[in-house]
Amino acid sequence: MTSTERSIVLGAYSNLPARDLEPFARETLSPETLRRQGYLDPAAVTRVRATHVSGRDDLSRPLWGLLAFTLWFERHVEGIRRDVELESVVMR
Repeated sequence: MTSTERSIVLGAYSNLPARDLEPFARETLSPETLRRQGYLDPAAVTRVRATHVSGRDDLSRPLWGLLAFTLWFERHVEGIRRDVELESVVMR
């Protein structure tokens, strides 16, 4: 994915309501992934995500940081690549 494509994806995600981004965040920040990586507390991250999705608090910025770190770690440390189809994330 090029930097332009990443910008489009991030722009699309930033304009999505929490309920639309939640499946991606739930998968990316799953307790299994976080335990495998060994840096973030899965219970704490799950609480942050649940609080944000419930609408009790806007925790979008911390979630973006958690998502960015987790995806960076997967790609650059673990060598895991997620193939994301732009059509699946761009709003129509």
